[in-house]
Amino acid sequence: METINKPKNIESILSEADELLNQMNSWLIEDMEETKKTQLEIYANELKKLRLEVQYKTEKGKTSDYGSSGEGIHEAIEDIIKAINALTSDMV
Repeated sequence: METINKPKNIESILSEADELLNQMNSWLIEDMEETKKTQLEIYANELKKLRLEVQYKTEKGKTSDYGSSGEGIHEAIEDIIKAINALTSDMV
């Protein structure tokens, strides 16, 4: 996986994370099974935590951990997408 160490790439990842979080909030969560709601909330919280870590490091000017934080955000995003795909396939 490519190491992400440029502020432009980090801003793009943070923007993508925000977009996913907004989409999750707008979906029909009330129709989901309780276990699926819990799973989605766990993924969302993990993504929020990673996003805040990257934002904090960006503001502090720390560049050494951008790659690992960016990869963590991408992993969280991939997990959320998998959960969303599973949820939508169950709803159809």
